[in-house]
Amino acid sequence: MTPPFFSRLRVQIPLAFVSLSAIVAILISVDHQRDTAERIVSENRDLLHIMMLQLDGMIANDTFEESMLQGESRIPTTALHTNMRRLLLVDEQNHVLQASDSDWLGKTASEISAFRPDLALLAQKRQRGEILSNDNETLLYGYYPLPLGVQLSGTNSRQRWGTLFVEYDLGEPLAQARRHAMNKAFRFLGLSLAAAILLGMLIDALVSRRTERLVSIASRIASGEMSARSGLVKPDEIGLLGRAIDRMADDLAADREALGRERKFSEDVIQSVTIPLFILDKDHRVIIWNRACEMLTGIKAIDIVGTTEAWRAFYSRPRPCLADLVLDGKSDHAGEYYQVVGSSVFNAHSFHAENWFSGLNGQDRYLMFDATPIYGNDGKLIAVIENLQDITSIKKAEDHLRLTGQVIESTREAIVITDAENRIVSINRAFTDVTGYAREDVLGRDPSMLASGRHDKAFFHNMWESLHVRDSWQGELWNRRKNGEVFPLWTNISSIRDNNGNLTHFVAIFADISEHKATLKHIEFLAHHDTLTKLPNRLLLLDRLQQAINLAEREKHRVALMFLDLDRFKQVNDSLGHHVGDDLLVAVVERLKSCVRETDTISRQGGDEFVIVLPDILDSNAATIIAEKILETLREPFVIDGHQLSTSFSIGISLYPDDGREIATLMQNADTAMYHAKESGRNNCHYYDESMNANAAERLKLQNKLRQAMEHGEFLLHFQPLISLKDHTIIGSEALLRWKSAEDGWVPPAKFIPLAEETGFILNIDAWVLREACRQAQEWVNIGLPQLTVAVNISALQFKRGRILDSVNEALAASGLAPHHLEIELTESVLIQDTQHTRKQLNQLNSLGVRLSIDDYGTGYSNLSYLKQLDVDKLKIDQSFVKDMLVDELDAIIVRSTVELAHNLGLQVLAEGVEDQAILTLLQNLGCDQAQGYHIGKPMPPKEFEKLLRSKL
Repeated sequence: MTPPFFSRLRVQIPLAFVSLSAIVAILISVDHQRDTAERIVSENRDLLHIMMLQLDGMIANDTFEESMLQGESRIPTTALHTNMRRLLLVDEQNHVLQASDSDWLGKTASEISAFRPDLALLAQKRQRGEILSNDNETLLYGYYPLPLGVQLSGTNSRQRWGTLFVEYDLGEPLAQARRHAMNKAFRFLGLSLAAAILLGMLIDALVSRRTERLVSIASRIASGEMSARSGLVKPDEIGLLGRAIDRMADDLAADREALGRERKFSEDVIQSVTIPLFILDKDHRVIIWNRACEMLTGIKAIDIVGTTEAWRAFYSRPRPCLADLVLDGKSDHAGEYYQVVGSSVFNAHSFHAENWFSGLNGQDRYLMFDATPIYGNDGKLIAVIENLQDITSIKKAEDHLRLTGQVIESTREAIVITDAENRIVSINRAFTDVTGYAREDVLGRDPSMLASGRHDKAFFHNMWESLHVRDSWQGELWNRRKNGEVFPLWTNISSIRDNNGNLTHFVAIFADISEHKATLKHIEFLAHHDTLTKLPNRLLLLDRLQQAINLAEREKHRVALMFLDLDRFKQVNDSLGHHVGDDLLVAVVERLKSCVRETDTISRQGGDEFVIVLPDILDSNAATIIAEKILETLREPFVIDGHQLSTSFSIGISLYPDDGREIATLMQNADTAMYHAKESGRNNCHYYDESMNANAAERLKLQNKLRQAMEHGEFLLHFQPLISLKDHTIIGSEALLRWKSAEDGWVPPAKFIPLAEETGFILNIDAWVLREACRQAQEWVNIGLPQLTVAVNISALQFKRGRILDSVNEALAASGLAPHHLEIELTESVLIQDTQHTRKQLNQLNSLGVRLSIDDYGTGYSNLSYLKQLDVDKLKIDQSFVKDMLVDELDAIIVRSTVELAHNLGLQVLAEGVEDQAILTLLQNLGCDQAQGYHIGKPMPPKEFEKLLRSKL
């Protein structure tokens, strides 16, 4: 493409010439016009001056005055110039006497805009002429005094003067002068334009075209068209330059051809190199991407050469390659992008990096990079060549070897490697840990140095035969440690052969199984024994029971099966903790062992249940003797952890074959007999009989009915009034659960409450009682009765399971009852089962505003410490102390002491079981706060309680 400068040269130079000529023409025209105007003005001034000189001559010769007296006007002919616009002769009063235009005669000269009376007066006074002009000198004004004769007035006379006023209009001559100057300027411009056209043609022919050709040829050569030639042959400077460019083009074509051959050779070399490489120029553009790089990355050169996206061959998002970092001078930041960085071993100026690449061309690869900067002759960085090596297999091999070494060194199994002559060449750390021998102790020696002497020659003969035939052997081997200790090993020995099948090494891997053997023995013991008491467990018991039955079957003897349940053991766990309970069980077992024979089997079934098998007995008397011995042995209290504890057994006995021939039948019948012993008051022994099954069935039936009662709405509440002993007013009620079965009628609480607690169904019952008691209490308020406190008994299981707070919140929310009108009654077993856990729940109830009372105080593990720790509101004295106060002094003392204790602790006291007026009076005298009992009011349905309340209003 021809540069614009040369294409415009043929126009710009003539245009500049024309512009300069126009400026010169304008300057000449202005100067000529100014000279002409000055000449015209000067000439007309001279004419006016000449006319005034003529008038002066006429006046000097009295010619003018005579002519005026004669009425003639002989104004000099020079005044009649073509440029004259007006000529006036005015008197002293500025009246026009004569005029070049007769229309002005008789008028006052002041009416003429150009006439100035002050100048006329000035000319008369000075008696000489005045010549003036306007601002642009297009008009000339002449004022000249003329004598008008002598005026006679009596004896006096004076000379009268007039003024000759002449106005010259120079506008037309000046306009003609301007037109003449413009015509001269246009003629000059025309000549200049013709000269500029001729100049442009000459420049175009002699300079521009030839120069443009030179530039065009140079551009074509620069773009790679080496065949282009100027064709300029004239012997001038441009011709010489053209021939020089032609020669340069010839040289460049030759050089380019040679360079092309060299470049093709270089590219062929680069493309044939098996090492992947690419080159980035100084602008980060990819200029080389060889075939090896294509194969490694999966990206073709045609898709990436010319771009600045070398990163996309390796990474999922834009980030610099090592070559990019070198180009930007940020090679010290390579550690941010690569796992391994450093100096290249190939070139001191190169940079090295290594990294794993996931999913590179569909595979995980470990690549090693070396980036070398390339500098130009001026020392500036012009490109960077980066070569890649896929050393994944080497890296994996190194990692595998390293991992293998680490595994061998860190494995818990001892490893020893020997050569083909069975000389030790390597061991690991575990070998030293197991045998006590250090590396220097064993290298070069035979492993037989570890022999324990426990194995005979046949053992080792078989081992070596297996190694030579099957290339492996494994088994238990006893060796000797450095300290002389003999220990068992589980050993695996392998023969290692080369590719030709020649034996090169032996590798032995062995583990110390001393602990394993001990563990197996312990596991076997645990599998058949209870971990706490070390007694046989159920599995071993069944095995021994079956053996006893088999023996009895052959010998025609009997077998007694005893089920034992430790009485009140749960209270020990709940009150004193499981550690005390465990110690108690161990102590009980020691006493049990002293009561049975060596051939008998004692087994713990779990918790506080035990089973004893008495094989080879003739009749039930043997079992009775052992049972009585057991009961007698347990009469003596146990001292556990500073606590004196008393316990007993409830024992059930079944006999083979009298009560069953199958183990399951015997077990079930003994269990049934044990439950009957427990229901009969504990600390006794019962033999099984058929009637017991009926009782067990009845118990199961009752359990099923208990669950159905909730669904069928058979539960209801009765309310027993609580009174204040100050004024005998009803201040509350205790909600008592009743069950009216559709099938059996009224079921006593003593019959179903223990069963509900045992099965856990008491949790559902407690939640229902809470909801119904709160609902009923709030309903009485809604119908206008006084607000009373309702007391509800809560099972210990509610606190143990941690559900009491949820149950109370749900009941209060559903009913709308104020929390301080609900009183929760707690048994002493609740308070001592887990003081910390219980305290947390009681504190939560206190924070709600619910009142708390301790029920049946004095009947359990009465302890002042929990009264101090727990924030309760009331103590309820059990009726067992209240009903005999009048006849039992000790009961009266207990009640009085309890009242005083409670008041000293800031608690209220309620007495239960008040059945006559005398007891009520005595309680009032002792300072008791509240009371309840049949004398005050029996438990009654809600409607009857409502009537009672209304009767008291």
